Amino acid sequence: MHPFRKLQKFAGLSGVRRRLFLEAVFELTRAQLSAALIPFRWLAPGFGRLMAESPEIYDATHERAILDLRWAIGTAASQLPWHSRCLVRATAVKWMLRRRRIPSTLYLGVAPGTAKTWDAHAWVRCGTIVLTGGPQHLNYRVLVKFADFYA
Repeated sequence: MHPFRKLQKFAGLSGVRRRLFLEAVFELTRAQLSAALIPFRWLAPGFGRLMAESPEIYDATHERAILDLRWAIGTAASQLPWHSRCLVRATAVKWMLRRRRIPSTLYLGVAPGTAKTWDAHAWVRCGTIVLTGGPQHLNYRVLVKFADFYA
């Protein structure tokens, strides 16, 4: 798509969607840099409580925000000049959810493979909604999960 067309499309978004898109671009960039520069063992504690899961029932008042965040991450990731892998997308949306105090779980899983290769994947779930990494996540076995809860 021509850059001017992208600008026209961006200008046609509502103010709320423009802000969400820009926030997603910022968080994806921050997550990409973090993944490249910071060892995973230092990043992981910031993902939430280890081996815990948020409830599968969510506050209905959060549904619109959850769906909007899923849109923002997917749209922003498709427009960036680099490929945002699943862990980068999951990290970025996790940070956006945390800012809004919406409970979520980040999962890290692997698919069955040979002993020499591992196919890993990351995804985030809020209630019953998978924001990133779906529906491929169904092909992976959960190794570790991190949850955020709010009262």
